[in-house]
Amino acid sequence: MLMQTYVSGINHLYDVEIDKINKDHFPLASGDYSTETAWAINCAVTLLSFGIGFMSQSKALLCGLLIHFITGSIYSIDLPFLRWKRNPILAAVSLMFIHSVCVYIPYFINAQRYLLGRSIVISKSVILTTVLMCVHSIAITIFKDISDTEGDRQNGIQTFSTELGRETAFFLGINVLLIEYGIAIIVGASSASTLFLKFVSVAGHGLLALALWVRSRSVDVMNNSSAFSFYMFIWQLYYAGNVLLLFYR
Repeated sequence: MLMQTYVSGINHLYDVEIDKINKDHFPLASGDYSTETAWAINCAVTLLSFGIGFMSQSKALLCGLLIHFITGSIYSIDLPFLRWKRNPILAAVSLMFIHSVCVYIPYFINAQRYLLGRSIVISKSVILTTVLMCVHSIAITIFKDISDTEGDRQNGIQTFSTELGRETAFFLGINVLLIEYGIAIIVGASSASTLFLKFVSVAGHGLLALALWVRSRSVDVMNNSSAFSFYMFIWQLYYAGNVLLLFYR
């Protein structure tokens, strides 16, 4: 949580001018927080995060935190060869690491080796979770910028919506999520160890796909509030998917 606060905070710090167009209610864009206050908060959460990592004496946890920190910095900081958010493909790669790769595998190893004292065995369910959430992160990359199209275009930020148009980007994101749920249903139906687990995995992801389809039909992609509301719905699907993946054995 602390490291994710850093990732969000550093993005706010380097996006003030964009946020004044896209999200003028944000604390820096609105003037509620000064830049100095924001930097102080960011430094504090970063030090606390790494402090907990060092105190744990877990190499896996420290590795996960370090990758999280580096990827979040590369995504946002405006320096040569950095600020990957300016390119839609590099932005998608960054968010796949931030929301999937550097979360599930390092922290799973931390739990297995350093908390439970077991030998490290990367299970099929962890691999599946990482893959599915990588796919979901691509969808997050697509949807998060639809409501920000005008500000991104004015500030030279290339996104799927600035390059393809809002409607094309929207339907691309929907198809990416349907692929994710299709994979989850196939794997659940073919490899779950009991009939109950098969039912939960198949029916659960089927319901998520149905909810996605129904909710998408009411979205006006040209309306920023509607597009942003749908983006927040995608996060609800993300956490619901994490819960369902607990049933994969």
